[in-house]
Amino acid sequence: MDGINLGPKARRIVRFAARLINPLVLTIAGRRWMPILGVLYHQGRQSGRMYATPLGMRPLGNAFLMPRTFGKNAAWYLNVKAAGWCVITYKGRDYRLIDPEVVDYATAAPAFPCYELLQFRLVGINEYLRMTQSPQQFEAEKEQSPMSQASIADTISAPRNLGLALIVIAFAQLMVVLDTTIVNVALPSIQRALRFSSTDLEWVVNAYSLAFGGLLLLGGRAGDLFGRRRMFVGGVLLFAAERAPHAIAHWASTPARREAAEPSD
Repeated sequence: MDGINLGPKARRIVRFAARLINPLVLTIAGRRWMPILGVLYHQGRQSGRMYATPLGMRPLGNAFLMPRTFGKNAAWYLNVKAAGWCVITYKGRDYRLIDPEVVDYATAAPAFPCYELLQFRLVGINEYLRMTQSPQQFEAEKEQSPMSQASIADTISAPRNLGLALIVIAFAQLMVVLDTTIVNVALPSIQRALRFSSTDLEWVVNAYSLAFGGLLLLGGRAGDLFGRRRMFVGGVLLFAAERAPHAIAHWASTPARREAAEPSD
């Protein structure tokens, strides 16, 4: 067994989940304080487009080792194998790697701590990709080539489907407008339940507006620091996680409300 073997349907599910999760993981992968995860930049073997994939990796001498979690059919592995090189960001530094080679567990074990090796054995990962750092003469080429860090970021962030992006952003904006409208619709109920006066009721709207404006500024600054797409995806996931309990509670309480409203015999 050389990793997690998935069927076509399971692989499509994993790829869909990765599109949602990877932007969040990329905010911490490759940082100086993150020795477990790095960022692997690889070129699509068919599209030629650059991709960024958060990946577990560890250095060993002048090489880096990466577990082949999903075996030989992983997209990042196929791209690296076809190109023969990649660029990684690990602990805040960029490395150009060449000569991809698959090695066994015994060869890769010295690079990983014991707790990671235990996880790999439990999952069934026995094959690892080893790549060596390029010689010093590649440094000047790296600075002038399209694989420079700025070029990688620009290529990865290039929009592929503007129509889909517009629909998603418009839907998110609709949710913001609906959320504001719901507060205004609920004002009479809030006033009756909490016995607020008209003056006190105004503070409900003011408090919501102040919190919305403050968080809007905070979100904009976080988008500048960590990337707008990452923050957008993170905000959508946080919004969905926060709303899910309310929807479940409403769904669970609906039969009880109906029973209470029915006249007793």
